[in-house]
Amino acid sequence: MQSLVFKLVKAGLSLGEAELYVFIRNNPGYCVADACRKLNQSKSSIYRAFKELKEKRLVYINHEDWRYTPRADSFSCVVEMLEQRQQQDRKLIDYFESLENNPKKNPHSKKQPNISH
Repeated sequence: MQSLVFKLVKAGLSLGEAELYVFIRNNPGYCVADACRKLNQSKSSIYRAFKELKEKRLVYINHEDWRYTPRADSFSCVVEMLEQRQQQDRKLIDYFESLENNPKKNPHSKKQPNISH
C-alpha cells in the first residue's frame, strides 16, 4: 500500500490526498472519524484532501454529504493527469530546444563575439 501512496505522490497528489485516496479505495463506506484515526490526520485535513480529490475527479459521492458512500474512481483520472503533465512537459522541452537551436529567438542569449583568426 505504501508503494501506491508513493506512486500517487509522484503522480502529483499531496501525501494527504494519496493516503486518503488509498484509504477510500480499501475501505468503502468509512466515516470521517475512521479516516482521521487510521491516517492520523485532523478532520479539517481529511475534508481538505477529499475536496482536492473530488476536484481532480479521483473520488465521487452519491450524495452531497461526502460521508455517504464515498467511492474512489478508477486510476484513469490519474493516468489523465499524468498525460496532461507529459504534454505540458513536452511543450516546455520543445520551447527550450527551439531557444537553444535558434539564439535569435532567445531574448536572454548573449551574442557571441565574432572572433577571426
